[in-house]
Amino acid sequence: PAELSPFEVDRLRLTMLKTYKPGTVVAVLGLLVRLASFGVKRRVCEGIKFPVEFPKGGTVKTESMSDVQMRAYLKTAAACENSVIGAFLTFELLTGMRFGEVRNLTWSAVDLHHNAIHIRNPKSGSDQFIPLNAEAGDLLRRLPRDPDNPFVFQGSKGGRVGHATAFRYGRAIAQAAGLPSGFRPNHGLR
Repeated sequence: PAELSPFEVDRLRLTMLKTYKPGTVVAVLGLLVRLASFGVKRRVCEGIKFPVEFPKGGTVKTESMSDVQMRAYLKTAAACENSVIGAFLTFELLTGMRFGEVRNLTWSAVDLHHNAIHIRNPKSGSDQFIPLNAEAGDLLRRLPRDPDNPFVFQGSKGGRVGHATAFRYGRAIAQAAGLPSGFRPNHGLR
């Protein structure tokens, strides 16, 4: 990366923009920056010594629901054949927690008496305490609970809800609720 010049990276960006969408170019340039950072951390190379300019647009995706879509989504999630997954997806919506935070949530991090959740090791870095609204608290109180399983949203075979299972049901529920095809259920609920 130390041999790279701003001119070469700009040329790469401009050449790619002639053929590819801005989102693809952002992904490629982002990979270049991450690889350089990885090399610096492992002390195998020097980093990029200039700011990399990313193309504008193409990467921002705004996902929101109208009141009608929200009601349809909640109704569809409540009717889900897998009640734990339906509750999982509803909980994401009610709390704004990230997919991984909900999936990794343990009962020891939930305080139903003070209506709070302790998020340990969040993506943002520092542990957080977030308030639980009444609906989210009621949802947690209704969940089946295996005393030998520490996870709040428990998988059918023990442990926590499966990653692929949550995504599969999330897409199906979003589709059944009439949300646009590009809506990302586990990310768009934040």
